[in-house]
Amino acid sequence: MNEGVQQLVEWIKGASPILWGAAYRQVFINGIEELFCCGISVVAACWGYRYGIKNWDHLEEGKLFVVLGVALAVICSIGFFTDIIDYFANPTFAAIHELAKLTHK
Repeated sequence: MNEGVQQLVEWIKGASPILWGAAYRQVFINGIEELFCCGISVVAACWGYRYGIKNWDHLEEGKLFVVLGVALAVICSIGFFTDIIDYFANPTFAAIHELAKLTHK
């Protein structure tokens, strides 16, 4: 971790350990929320794909919507997955970012 970031973390911990703990917990809550949303998107993509494969010959007008739905679910899953990586790979930076969002509102 960068020395400047480490000093900032130590300063925040010293100034308000309760605030730092709350920000750190919020990072993990956000990560779990993103994990849940990613799971729902993956399930929706798999369900849409299976539905499209089973009923492809019977779909006359809905083929485009099945393809777009599956593509949208996959894109959302990728977006949620990148957020999960951001939250769990470097929770200290994410906690600093959460605190920065509080001060810039």
